[in-house]
Amino acid sequence: MHPVLAALDARRDRLEQPPLSNLEGRFHSHVTLRVPAALPADLRATLERLATAHRAKLTVIELADLDRRVERDVMFTRYFVDDQPGAVARIADDLRVTVTGLLEAHVEPIRVKIEHESLPSLEFFDAERYHEVHIKLSIDAEAFDETYAWLEQAGRDVGWRPSRNPYERRNDQVVQFVTLRAYKGDRAAVDARVLHAVTLLEVQGLVPVEIKRETTVLDTRRAHDAWWA
Repeated sequence: MHPVLAALDARRDRLEQPPLSNLEGRFHSHVTLRVPAALPADLRATLERLATAHRAKLTVIELADLDRRVERDVMFTRYFVDDQPGAVARIADDLRVTVTGLLEAHVEPIRVKIEHESLPSLEFFDAERYHEVHIKLSIDAEAFDETYAWLEQAGRDVGWRPSRNPYERRNDQVVQFVTLRAYKGDRAAVDARVLHAVTLLEVQGLVPVEIKRETTVLDTRRAHDAWWA
């Protein structure tokens, strides 16, 4: 059995137990693919067709740590709304079908991740069920290098990490994210971290365009980006 399918099966029972079984509302998922970071045009077209067939969208994201190590992930991203208990298990079953379809198309998935978007989410976080806060910024292209250098330096104190879609740019603005990840603690502790981060950004003249919070409730390969945050 493929490792991703085996990982989904191994975690399946836990998804039907509290507190995960109690979660409902908005979710989204990522299925990370083993493909070249710089997608050839023909492969990109194939992946876009497969994504459409599985009701997903093809997304690319670059993660960078504070020492400028960069990793580019190519993923299928899908959004769900499920207002009934047991939502996480149903979403995992749906993603198992996607993984099987990808393998049949000779595209290898290496990770499946499910995130709960609705708040409040879990009360406490740990290494397996961790919380992420994505702060979206729009940075003037001419000032990007200087601003990015400040984000890196400030990140050493605040604990955020930069990420972005390398293809997303709006006129003379670069869309950039900084992400806080919490592997322990509760919602109140994360609230305080977010407030501190936003305050620092605003003092620097960087007003967040959007703040998105989500809790990872299933991650079949946590080591994939553990280096990042």
